[in-house]
Amino acid sequence: MKAFPYRGWSVDTCFGHIGKYNHVRYGDELVSLVRRGAEQGLNLSFVSQSDRGGVHDRSGTRMEEATLRLGMRLHVGGHFGGHAGNFLSHDLIETQSELFRMDESGKRRTDGNFCPSNIVALGRVSAEVAKLALRHPGASLLHVWADDAIEGSWCNCPQCKGLSASEQHGRFVLAAAGAADATVPTLAVDYLLYHDTLFMGQSEITKAFPPNVYATFAPRERCYAHAINDPNCRRNQIYWKQLKQAVKQFNGRVTVFEYYGDAILWPCCTVSIPRVIAADMEAYSSLGIPISAPLIFGQSSFWLYGLNLAVFAAVLLRQRIWIDRDRHGRHRNHKLRVYSNPLVIRVIWGVIWGHGLSGDTIQVLLNS
Repeated sequence: MKAFPYRGWSVDTCFGHIGKYNHVRYGDELVSLVRRGAEQGLNLSFVSQSDRGGVHDRSGTRMEEATLRLGMRLHVGGHFGGHAGNFLSHDLIETQSELFRMDESGKRRTDGNFCPSNIVALGRVSAEVAKLALRHPGASLLHVWADDAIEGSWCNCPQCKGLSASEQHGRFVLAAAGAADATVPTLAVDYLLYHDTLFMGQSEITKAFPPNVYATFAPRERCYAHAINDPNCRRNQIYWKQLKQAVKQFNGRVTVFEYYGDAILWPCCTVSIPRVIAADMEAYSSLGIPISAPLIFGQSSFWLYGLNLAVFAAVLLRQRIWIDRDRHGRHRNHKLRVYSNPLVIRVIWGVIWGHGLSGDTIQVLLNS
């Protein structure tokens, strides 16, 4: 397996503000995750903040600072579409309603995405993206994602009605890419392969992405009982086909945003899928994808999905996959010899988080 040049965690920093969780404590937690990851070879932090780039998110700001201080690659951003006020002031609905999306009933709305066919709206959004670029000068990639909704929040005005979800999102991304290039030429943005924008197609809009646009593959509705490239899994074959198309269309500029530690997808249930994760990493690596950073929600994801995250990190950091092989050396269903045993999990995290256990020790346990 080829090593991923950039690997780390995508951390939803807003999670720490749910309820009465103290932002100082959560900030300490995030800084600790970054520091320990760097010590063990992780070199990327995606600080997922959708509140206008995290300007009000003190926990996320601390995580950004720690990431840059340690010389790691920094990604910022998130879902902006669900908070149109981040780009367009809601007050404008009274005087310039055409900037906002139109729902199916013909009503202009301030929630969800804006109208990507309106040149003034695109100009205002571009100006906000430029502000974000300047606010995060150390970032390499700014994630500019649309509203986090399935088949919703797109504009249905006469100019947009004939555009697919991918084309509407594509117009936003093209505007963001231009603003980023004009403000911080080293900063890239991304197109999100997710929900109804997964099927990007080959329209004139999506074929026009410049070199500073990446594709972020976020296969949230995939099947996690099988590897992403399992030929016998019809659902995953749909995602695998779209991913291969994106790798070709974006000339390899693809990031993988997986859900191995997502407490929302797995509603706080302990789910362990080590064999699938190991096979996934081998599949993604085979396409030459340079960046992999699954979603986590701070330390809580390690409590719930410690085995998943341990296997993910071990596979990347050791640059190999421990799997069952038959006597002819062939993979036996991509089975990773790790089991949901608390002792094994503790040993794995001993290696990952530097408690003095050697790689040889973990390899013996994995192959026993």
